[in-house]
Formats: sequence, structure tokens, C-alpha cells
Amino acid sequence: MQDEGPRLIDRSGGTSIVYKNKDLYGSGAAQNSAVRRAQRFKLTDNTLYVLASPLLWYGVADIMGRLPGSSHVLALENDTDLASVSRDCMPAVFAHNPHLTFIHPVLPESVYAAVKKIGVQSFRRVQLITLNAGYRLHNSAYSRIQKLLEEEIQQFWLNKYTLMHMLPLWLKNVFSNFARFPSLSALTPVISSLPESNLPVVVAGAGPSFDEIIPFLRKHRTKFFLLAVDTAYSPLIKTGIRPDAVVAQEAQFFNLYDFIPRPILDIPLIADITSFPGVLKLSNGTIHMFSTRFAEISLFDRLDEYGFTLESIPPMGSVGSTAVELALRISEGPVLFTGIDFSFFPGKTHMKESPQHLRLLQCSRRFNSLIDLSALGTPGVRYASSGGRSERLLTTTTLERYAQNFNRYFGGNPRLYRIQSSGMLLDVQTVDTSAAASILTDWKGTSPASTVSEDPQAFETDRIKAFLENEGKLLDEIYSAGRSYLQGRSDEAFVGRLLSKINQCEYLFLAFPDTGIRLEKLEPNLIKRILVYAGHYLQQIKASLSGL
Repeated sequence: MQDEGPRLIDRSGGTSIVYKNKDLYGSGAAQNSAVRRAQRFKLTDNTLYVLASPLLWYGVADIMGRLPGSSHVLALENDTDLASVSRDCMPAVFAHNPHLTFIHPVLPESVYAAVKKIGVQSFRRVQLITLNAGYRLHNSAYSRIQKLLEEEIQQFWLNKYTLMHMLPLWLKNVFSNFARFPSLSALTPVISSLPESNLPVVVAGAGPSFDEIIPFLRKHRTKFFLLAVDTAYSPLIKTGIRPDAVVAQEAQFFNLYDFIPRPILDIPLIADITSFPGVLKLSNGTIHMFSTRFAEISLFDRLDEYGFTLESIPPMGSVGSTAVELALRISEGPVLFTGIDFSFFPGKTHMKESPQHLRLLQCSRRFNSLIDLSALGTPGVRYASSGGRSERLLTTTTLERYAQNFNRYFGGNPRLYRIQSSGMLLDVQTVDTSAAASILTDWKGTSPASTVSEDPQAFETDRIKAFLENEGKLLDEIYSAGRSYLQGRSDEAFVGRLLSKINQCEYLFLAFPDTGIRLEKLEPNLIKRILVYAGHYLQQIKASLSGL
């Protein structure tokens, strides 16, 4: 019968399973067949193997016997009935093997949890292993899990690469910004909450498609809260459209170029705690601080302990995506966005009057075209999938990844609308200017009117000083204990305390390519690298304290 449960059938070549009118080990010698298949798989280092449908575990002993120590096997069974058989038939030696994990039922969250526990930093690739016909019953599910794991590992290493390059600068900016808050507060409020509005929000990106939306924004300006990304701020002011707030997230000094045409920010600035400190000095209005949780580090918990509870934003890559997330929190109403293209036209990468456009104007000569050809030489440039335009659009590997992250966070969100755009296809509703006008007109706000929730004590000098002193003390203890460790002290209690303190300051080792989110053991070469970072951050904190 089609709905009959799995049956074990004894044969001369070993027990087989018949399920849904299919012999899952074939009609031959079941065990020998599975072993031969296992022997054909070439096993490599740092690989996460997805064993689809282990069934009676034939051939798995050969896999585990040859498995490199840096690799791991995830045994997955997507079928509930077959999972019961596999669980009952699982050899005890596999149940206690640290390099094999059996998961059933196969849910993305349970797979993610298992990989996180194993340590995603151990893997470079994912490979599917099939030893019987059981995987064919749910082959699409196993392929989907394989793809999700590949994306998870890829994202981890992309994040790791970013941390290797950016983490020291982010931490430097955090400590520097805290030292600047008292002097900034003397001129303008610096608070840890976002503005609120009962209006719909329009997010203005700086992509080339933005130029065609300017007449629409000017016509309906009173109907929405306008949130501009940093690069769109000056062009908007130039066209006579004043944003209600501007978002800054860039940690490098290049962010200053966005404000050269209008260097005095007399509108609210919504800035990441890791933003370049010089941008905060430009503000002549309220500064709203938020925090991008760029990594799982205890530093954010210590900020909370000292009363610096910042609005937490997941890392999204692009300031446009961050602005959309902030917009969804500023108002309960619909959020429309434009100029977030993740693509560009040949010869035009940003909106008019942006720093890139102004640079072209300044450099144009008789024999020097206004067309920007520099982006065409960027590694990874290729044609993009777009909608609504006949022109061929270009994108890059980085922009495409930003678009994927955007869809991951916002895909299908019923509050989001993209005003007609020539950018990459996104998984949100796209509306023309007529439909956008109706959305703005029809919204009846239920949230508070535009306001600012101010906490004048949010960045009080005494608390800032206490936070920096505590962080400096922790780093100093790590530095002193680390030197003792290198000089030969290695008693178990001492090493345990040192390891615990280092794990409280994960930012000391997260930038290393060979570490995960926690350290399990210490060794001299690792301690030497950690002490270099500890001394570096300690000097930055001392410099920040001297400025208070």
C-alpha cells in the first residue's frame, strides 16, 4: 500500500527497507551496495557533509573511518517514519561520535543550531552524501538544506572578512564617539532613541533612479516623513527638498564627502555608534544614536549595564537597507523607498549632485567625458536583473549581495513599497507614483505625532567615564595576565580565569581568521596576537578618557 510504513526485509546481502512501494537499498546486496557508494566519496578537510537519509547506516562506518578531523557529518532524515527507523538502528558508536550529528525532523532552525554548536568557522564547503534511495523521497528538501548551509558558511566568512578589515576601526570609533558625546551634548542633544512619526516614511537612497522621483517628492512633501541616506542629503537640499532626518553609518572618513556641499547638519542625524566621529561634529541638530550589532560581543551587554541601551539594528551591509529598517521603526505606517537600486547605468552610478556626480563635473574637460567609466572596471561587474526599464543595468558582486540581504530581511513585508525604479528586482511591492500618492493620502496615522523622546542623561559624562574605565581595566587585566602566561605561568585556575576574561572581550580575537565566537583553549601564538589588540584598544581608551 502507498501509505504503508517502512518494512525491514531480510535478504542474503543484508537487511533492506521497503517504503512506499520502493526498496530503498535496491534488490541486490544492501550493505555491500551502500559501502561501495561510500567508498566512492572523496573526503576533504574543513567540509560539512550532509548525509541524506542514513536509514540503516550502511556505509557510514567507512565514511566516519576516513573522515578528516576538521570535517563533520550531519545525518538528516526528513521523513518522520524513516527517522524512527534510523534512530532505532543507529549504532552506539555513532551516537557518541563527536564528528557526527543526527538531526530529525529536518527544520532550518534545528540545522542552524547544530552547525552553530559545532562551530561554523570550522567549515569551508558543504557536500551532499547519498548512500541509498531514501534521499529521493525528499531530494528537494535535502538540496534546499545544502544550499542554506552553503549560504550560511559563505555569509560567515564574508562577515569574518569584514571583521578582519573593519573591526579595529569600528571599536576605535565607538571609544572615540563616547569621548565626544559630552562636548557634542553642550551644543545639541545626543540621545539613544529614534524619532517617531504618525506619517508614512519615504526613504531616499542615492541611486541613479532617484532623479526621476524628485517631482513626486516635491509635490507630496507634506504627506510623509522623509528619511535620507547620507549620500542623498546634499542633493535633496540642493533641489529644495528638506529631509526630516539623515542616516549615517559609514565608519571611514570618506563619509565626510557626502556633506561637503552642506557641512552644517541642522536636521536630526541618526547615526551608528561606529560612525566616523567627524560626521557627528557636523551636526547642529539632535543626534539619535543606534547600534549595528556587527558581531555577538559582550561589549553591547556592558553598554546596557551602564545605561547606554541603543536601538539595535542587524548588520545589513548597505546604509540604504539600514535606513529602511529604521523607517519601519520610526512609524507604524507604510514605508516607501526610492533610489535603493543595488545597480547603476553605464556611466552613471549615483543621483545628480551626489559627491560622485560633482566629482565628474569638476574633472570634466574637452577631452574628459562626463560619463563615469571607472565603475565599469570594478571587479565582478555584470548585467543585473531589473524591471521596468529597457536600459541595460549593471551591478557588482557586492551590490548583488546587498540586494540578497535586503530580500532576506524585508522580502514580502506588507508595509514596504518601492516607488517605480530601474534597480535590481527586489521581493517587495513596486508601485508607480500615482499608487504611491494614494498610499500617502489614504494613511490615517495611529502612532504619536512627530516627536523626539529625549533622555538628557543618556550620555552623561560620569557614566561614559565609568564605562571606559571599566573597559580599560578589563583590557589591562588581560594584558597583564597574558604576559604572565607567556612567561610560563600555566596553572589551571589561572588559565581558566584568563580564558574567561578574554571571552568577555571577544573583539580581541574575532578579527582573526582562525577563531569562532568563543575561545575554548589558549596557546602562546594566539595570546601574542590577542595582546597586540589588547594594547591597541587600551591606548585608544586612554586617549578617549584624556579627552573627557
